[in-house]
Amino acid sequence: MGGDRWEPSVAVAGVLVALVLTAGLGALVVRTAAGAAASLGRGPVVLAAAPSPVALPERFRAAGYTLPRGASVYAAQVLTSPGGSLRLVEYEAGGGANGGDFWPASSVKVMVALGALDFLRTLGFTGAATVQWPSGWSTSVRALINDAIDDSANDAYDLLVQIAGLDRLNTSFLSPANGFSDTVIQRSYAGYDIHSSPQLLITEGPRSVTVPARSSSAVYDCPQWGNCSTLHDMAESIRRVILHDELPPAQRFNVDRSDIRALAGALLAAEGWMDPGVARALGIRARVYNKPGFASGLDCLDVGLVEDVATRRRFVLAMTVPVASAGDQGCEVLAGMAEAVLEALVT
Repeated sequence: MGGDRWEPSVAVAGVLVALVLTAGLGALVVRTAAGAAASLGRGPVVLAAAPSPVALPERFRAAGYTLPRGASVYAAQVLTSPGGSLRLVEYEAGGGANGGDFWPASSVKVMVALGALDFLRTLGFTGAATVQWPSGWSTSVRALINDAIDDSANDAYDLLVQIAGLDRLNTSFLSPANGFSDTVIQRSYAGYDIHSSPQLLITEGPRSVTVPARSSSAVYDCPQWGNCSTLHDMAESIRRVILHDELPPAQRFNVDRSDIRALAGALLAAEGWMDPGVARALGIRARVYNKPGFASGLDCLDVGLVEDVATRRRFVLAMTVPVASAGDQGCEVLAGMAEAVLEALVT
């Protein structure tokens, strides 16, 4: 799991819960959005019939499965109408989609990568740009993103926060318009000062721009200067990347399509906790675009979008479980959770 295992063990209590669930656990919601076809070059999956509206906990009980104590699940089946519009049939169990009583760990790195790319786009650059720090050290933004997502490197995450700028990240990019209603980023994972971004020289092709130093003194609504998020927010960051071409323009990130492809590749390459369970439920050819997370002594997470290659069905899946409830299985308990959720949704 790369850098996840070296994240700080932070005792995060009373994590932000900004949305109150209006239905009981296991509620089903349908959201629709008109969009073009061909996600990342593929045609739409047309499924006329919606899943049976049975709550996820009921399906668990019918299958004899018990969710680990303190666990949370958010899941959705992605459907495409004959006209090309996307529809999400959503499910939740345990703490649900919008509960925030967990440490989001490395699963937030996708949002940070997108925030850095969004900032670069406003300057006319893509992730192919090279960023040089005052020390003279430089690297491409795509290299940082690959390190942060595929290898889960904590230093790459910190540097991406510096590129995005902490205040711009929290007040502009992490917004309801981008699908993030309950996320705050303010914790370093590698010990860098992410509250201050040094002067940066950004170069791509013949163009160079010097970005002045930026500093944040803002206080955000997340306890102990931590990072806060929800399963729904983190799942949305991956859903909008993988389904980019099928979304209406208002739901697409302001990111170059080449960067969307690079991000999708990094998510597909990342080794997650849920992968064995997905393979058991859908077969070994299933594609898993995910970003796992682990906070020592606190929580295990995995967030992603799963594609059943055989049937072309697609599922959003986000899960977290306290380490104390994981037992001897450790974070691998998420594989069993993923298997149970997917089997419940495909029956």
